[in-house]
Amino acid sequence: QFLYFIGCRIANMQRALSEAKDLCADWDVWSITSSDDAARTFVLTRSDEDQTSITFTISASYPSGSIVLKDIFGRELTARNLSVMDALDEALQKWDDDADTGSHGMPREATSMLFESAAGGAGGNEADVVPSIFEKAERCMAAHAADKRVNGLTWFSFDPARRKFIVRVACPLQTVEHYRANALNLNRNHAIIAELHISWQYLEATGPPVVNDIYTAPISTLAADNARAERRIGALRWFLKNRIESALSKNWVNYERVRHNYTEEDNATCAGLERFRPSVPEENFIEGNDMNIFAGLVQLLEYRVRTCTTLCLICDAPLPLEGMKLATCDKDLCNHSAESYGLGCDVLYELEMHPEVSELLVCLTLYAATSGVGGRDVLVPMCPVFINASAFPGYTGPLHFYCGEYGSDKKNFPKLVECVQMLPSIPTMVKLAHGDEATLRTELNSRSPLLFPLLRWILSSNRAHLEPVPKQHRMAGLGDFQFHLVASNPAKEGRFLDRKEKAKKDGAGNHSNGSFFTWHGSAPGNWHCILRSGLKNYSNTKLMSAGAAHGPGIYTARTMSTSIGYMRGACAPWKGGEYFGNKSGLVLMSLCEVIDDKRGTSAVTGKPSLKDVSNEIVTVQDEDLIDTRFLFAFPGNFNGNQSLKANDVNVPAALMRR
Repeated sequence: QFLYFIGCRIANMQRALSEAKDLCADWDVWSITSSDDAARTFVLTRSDEDQTSITFTISASYPSGSIVLKDIFGRELTARNLSVMDALDEALQKWDDDADTGSHGMPREATSMLFESAAGGAGGNEADVVPSIFEKAERCMAAHAADKRVNGLTWFSFDPARRKFIVRVACPLQTVEHYRANALNLNRNHAIIAELHISWQYLEATGPPVVNDIYTAPISTLAADNARAERRIGALRWFLKNRIESALSKNWVNYERVRHNYTEEDNATCAGLERFRPSVPEENFIEGNDMNIFAGLVQLLEYRVRTCTTLCLICDAPLPLEGMKLATCDKDLCNHSAESYGLGCDVLYELEMHPEVSELLVCLTLYAATSGVGGRDVLVPMCPVFINASAFPGYTGPLHFYCGEYGSDKKNFPKLVECVQMLPSIPTMVKLAHGDEATLRTELNSRSPLLFPLLRWILSSNRAHLEPVPKQHRMAGLGDFQFHLVASNPAKEGRFLDRKEKAKKDGAGNHSNGSFFTWHGSAPGNWHCILRSGLKNYSNTKLMSAGAAHGPGIYTARTMSTSIGYMRGACAPWKGGEYFGNKSGLVLMSLCEVIDDKRGTSAVTGKPSLKDVSNEIVTVQDEDLIDTRFLFAFPGNFNGNQSLKANDVNVPAALMRR
């Protein structure tokens, strides 16, 4: 992967140089006088009486990313997401001493080239040709925006100062599931809006559009000048921007220097826009959207929003567990990259809006690390934090949470426990921030540079969605700390409901609705992993915690007393804990829904997927047959109503998944 990354950097530099050579071939006063592949820079020098030079610094992700331009004195001219040709054009626009300007505010060389391109080299009036090309582009935009397939979801205008079309496409969020919207901090009454900048010469010879911003706002503000997010969407913004830029770069054919003889027939079919076809599965295409950039962008945005929790945030590989939140795959490089890019959640938002959940996640990480100190490693996944020592002069402590080299087999559990215990309480951290996450980072860095990235990882690595049960809906006899736990994404939930309906229709079990509830109790240190990986069949693996007396499977029980025995003792409490109000730590138990189908067969073992032992212990081998519904946190000395049957819990209809 590292070699591939280096290869991409070299290839991108070569692409930029190739564009520069083409540019020099057309503008004979310019030539490449030097280049440095390692620094990704090259210099264009003008050979006429002006004898000026411009230094180009190309981003590693070119043509996305930015180009930095500097004049002969090293003064920065601009930093824009532009192609080489557009970047030079942009620089010359602002550099009056470098060239005379044509009648349309463009460098004379650029105007002549554009005129020749449009007129096919034939004679004509420059003042007539340039507006003609713009008018054709504008008519194409208008025709595509008016397409009934995207009506109300697109908007465009022209910015004369930057000579760009400002294009916005929207993905309404009304159809996004309630809990998934909450997990992603999305307002279902809003839309995700992608704003792109497209050159007015896009029918001629330009690179792909630039994704200027991704934000959420009411769809009614699509045409507003300053519409911006009412909710912060953090890593989702980065993910969508990155994937849309990648699709545009891959699918937008770059017709540099291609001469077009436009005709009225071309205008009618909007020639030139057929170059974009987004990388989404064929069945997701709006019919004919390859001839309409707006339809293609709407479809691409909708597809990426719908699948964002099923693919790795960094490499786009399918996730082994499709959860409710953005996540990385199991590769160390992806985990480290996400941490380095700061793609975790909005820490301050989580602390302010979900204080109880934030405290619970901190406690569970502490319990997993404490278990590791005791000799049992259940900290899965491991914290990938690695800080840059040069950013913290005078700091001599560890840079990560491994013993020895980063990524070694031995984890530094004592240091992790120490750092978690150093975190202030949730209300204290909110107060320290004064409404600014950067201020909170500074405050935590003064205690240890490891604290803020550790906190961000704790909050962002949780793939499940936890939401406190409203007081009026709490289930009797199960304490004050009840959470709706949604660990599976809509696709997996859909499969679960289909199998449940089939079991109900076929009468495969003993319950008329096709499913029943069971308890799952597990040691406090295990829940850090469960919330990030889901309930797994860990029988006969190093993560197995309670044996497999009744064969492999996920062990659950019909009666609370059985599961209480599996919760075991509580760990030492978090010193910063405030919401759970006890000094004995926490123990946890979940209420699970199991499909009542004893006739199913495990694809792994070939044995029945569901095994009922003495009508009490239920082992589930097929992980698709079980789903967590609620999580209950109790004081460490909890005994509870030991005779309470899971299927007798009165679950309010309002709490079932929406």
